[in-house]
Amino acid sequence: MIQMHAIEAARKFFEESNVSGFDKIKDNPQLIGRLFFGIYSSRQFDALKYLYLEKFIPESEKMDKGVNIELKKSEVSELLNLQSKVKYETIRFGYVSLYHKYENFIRELYRYLEKEFSEKIDINKLIEKRFGFNIMKPNCGIGYKVAWICDCVKHQNGIASKRNNPPKEFMKYPKGKEIEIEPDEFERDCDTLRTLVVYIFLATNMLEASIPDSLNLLEPMFDKIKEL
Repeated sequence: MIQMHAIEAARKFFEESNVSGFDKIKDNPQLIGRLFFGIYSSRQFDALKYLYLEKFIPESEKMDKGVNIELKKSEVSELLNLQSKVKYETIRFGYVSLYHKYENFIRELYRYLEKEFSEKIDINKLIEKRFGFNIMKPNCGIGYKVAWICDCVKHQNGIASKRNNPPKEFMKYPKGKEIEIEPDEFERDCDTLRTLVVYIFLATNMLEASIPDSLNLLEPMFDKIKEL
């Protein structure tokens, strides 16, 4: 009965994450059991998204509105066109939180895999060589975008830096301008990074569990990852 519930939970997990390959693992009890680590990890990204979209960002918008009303009363502020932009600062910190969640997930994933498997395999090295994607330091797609924004916040005071290979969305971004991202884009990026985490979890487990034809199955999976 427990195994049946686990299989059903795994099936729904695949459906919600819009990931194919469930038919390849449904008869593998060991992998079905390990999926719960992936489910727990992905839900942490949902919780962070909710925290920012439902709590932090709305409060920052209220703050901006109040401060801007006061700024309009000042002639100096009017001349200098000063505006409160706490919302954008909050969203930038949201990207820092996202990337730290991602880093923690990768560290936990490696610890988890080392516990589960007697033979230690350098999954990151194998995947980078075979599929051209670096798990530890994402070199493309949503992982790279989030990491780049995080780096700009920590080392450039939130200003978009052209020195460290900006992602395509920021190639033509005004020089010296702080990164300003709207809540709807932040929400999409949260969802996309969550999907990336799901793919990475499934891919590493499939490789470790030596599922038949896993490399062929993972080829389109990593093509998708690099497009995220």
